[in-house]
Amino acid sequence: FPSHDIYKKLRVNSRDLIKTFTSGAKVQITYLDKDQDKENIQGKEYSLICFDECQQLSESNVLYALSRLRKPKAGYPLRALATANPDYDSFLRRWVEFALDQRGIPVRNEEAVYPLRYFVQTPVGMKWFDDRKEAEAIYGTGDDSGIMSFRFIPATALDNPILIKNNPEYISTLKGLPRVEMERLLLGSWYAREQSSGNLS
Repeated sequence: FPSHDIYKKLRVNSRDLIKTFTSGAKVQITYLDKDQDKENIQGKEYSLICFDECQQLSESNVLYALSRLRKPKAGYPLRALATANPDYDSFLRRWVEFALDQRGIPVRNEEAVYPLRYFVQTPVGMKWFDDRKEAEAIYGTGDDSGIMSFRFIPATALDNPILIKNNPEYISTLKGLPRVEMERLLLGSWYAREQSSGNLS
């Protein structure tokens, strides 16, 4: 895979797509497209998980992956990061809907960063809280409370000056897309989609 060209001195287990650094740290590259792909990470122990194009994954697979975050010996915080493009049909729309305007575009504040929110996965679905104390009042404060934190950081191509500098025509290219794709990829709209009738929302 392409990272061979970046990390040429790493020891690589090609069957499991695992790269081992000289420090002993390991990086695994895998996929979670289908339900059975959970087997790829069954029994694993991660300190950091990074999802690429997370909107293409199922909520159940993402939550299962989060269950593989376990306390590292080094003592640094466990965390997961995800990149995603807006997609109305993705479970992520429900995760970020609190931050969207009527067009599905994130309402930007000065820092372009929203406060932490908290969630607990229950048998009847996800329960969300704006304040950790509200969640703790119901689920407790212990390590077994099931409370997890989430932060939404919206961004578009306009927030990437290096991309625009290296490819000045990119914004014009996005503006030239059909309206639904333009609103998704340029404006960051999570509500833009084609209707079954052929009309665009």
